[in-house]
Amino acid sequence: MLKLLQLQIKESLRSNFWQKRLWLNIVLAIFGLYLLLNIAVLGYMSDNLIAKQFPGRDLVVTFTSLLLYFFLTDLLIRFIFVKVPVLSIRPFLTLPVNRSTLIHYPLIRSITTFYNLFPPLLIIPFFFKVIWLSYPVLFSITWLFTVLCLSLINIFLNVSLKKYFLKQPLLILILLAVIGISLNFDFKGHYFLSGYFSRAIMRVASAPLLAIIPIAMVILAYILGYTILKRGTYMEENSAIKIRGTSVFSLLTQFGETGILIRTEILLIIRNQRPRSTLMFTLFIFVYAWTIYNQGKQAHFPALMFVGFLLTAPLSITYGQYTFAWEGRFFDFYLANNISPFSYLRAKYILLGSSGIITFLITLPFVFLNYQIALINMVMLLYNIGITSIILLFICTFNTKSLDLSSTQFMNYQGMSLNQWLIVIPLFSGVALIFLVAWLLGNIEYTTWIFGITGLLGIIFHRSLLRLITKQFIRRKYTMACNFRQI
Repeated sequence: MLKLLQLQIKESLRSNFWQKRLWLNIVLAIFGLYLLLNIAVLGYMSDNLIAKQFPGRDLVVTFTSLLLYFFLTDLLIRFIFVKVPVLSIRPFLTLPVNRSTLIHYPLIRSITTFYNLFPPLLIIPFFFKVIWLSYPVLFSITWLFTVLCLSLINIFLNVSLKKYFLKQPLLILILLAVIGISLNFDFKGHYFLSGYFSRAIMRVASAPLLAIIPIAMVILAYILGYTILKRGTYMEENSAIKIRGTSVFSLLTQFGETGILIRTEILLIIRNQRPRSTLMFTLFIFVYAWTIYNQGKQAHFPALMFVGFLLTAPLSITYGQYTFAWEGRFFDFYLANNISPFSYLRAKYILLGSSGIITFLITLPFVFLNYQIALINMVMLLYNIGITSIILLFICTFNTKSLDLSSTQFMNYQGMSLNQWLIVIPLFSGVALIFLVAWLLGNIEYTTWIFGITGLLGIIFHRSLLRLITKQFIRRKYTMACNFRQI
């Protein structure tokens, strides 16, 4: 096990990215230390914040109840951003190394990630400042032990979620819906889910013999992760999964060259780590939308318009800004084969537009909270299909850095350039301009008509716009290919 950890460290230090981007690693290290310091300060000042926000309530009980939200958010962030180090063991599968050792390695290795410092830095300062000084020693130690066990459970559960639930996206959506509804009821006071959680932790802390419960939960989470990883080390199962995933989208091949290209793009997203984790980032957009929509009829019209813009263009905002860069490592394949540039661009346009339609249908139930939501999201959908997608495709012809598809999105700046930062300007300046025109006309709600008409015109003339982008793409494709070859 120690030998595997040593090889992992050598692999990281000897990689081209580490050596060529040393200055970037230094900046990220400084940023990481700053982030850790902020977490520690938040933990140290949490008693003052709780006393101000919840006057008259017990500090320890309230802090413990708030840990429920922290651990749920922690698990969600881990699932989206934190990578399970499974790819590192693949070269050893054909060597005379004990398979059980290889399976234990990613589980133990996941404990050493940078993100695992966040829970202790938040909890321990509060522990020594409040609990250690206010409660008996045995109670304090048991409380800290129990809470840190919950952090370990999240670490091992993340492995299980990554390897199993990622293959079952419907289960993920159901799980998120249950958590979201439960927390919403908790916030509104219908039942105190966090209160039950706090009482359970305090009960275990008051009876140290009950500490066997969090220990058993950690062991069960570890065994579950071990079982799922062991099942995934057999090549026969992986190949069967790929065959099933491929057959699902075989229907797209009936739509000619454009359908085949759309199918290829979808499989690229499903089968690779970074586009998949980038796509999962759209969940945060839905969380933000829920906070706005939960205000009901009190939500301001500009806020509803902005949320409608985000919700009907999630793939464009998160995934679309790296268009062409996703295929950077094999971009020459498109140049060397008889693939129509127009079909290539039209496939991407249809994919971005279709994703907006899907998310629009998902947001339809929000209409029961505010009747304006359906109309606003409809006009923003038209605008994003007709205008936003076109703008993105044009700007992305200036992308010059390919992306490493096997890495994660969390704190990963590989493949990013100034283009990704500047792309925000034309996207949001168009929206701001329409709001300015409506304001000059004397009624801000005219924006719904302007967005709708502008989007419809873009959809009607999308072929002409795509032909203009195709000419730009043809002019730029060899420059793009040359830059994509640079590693």
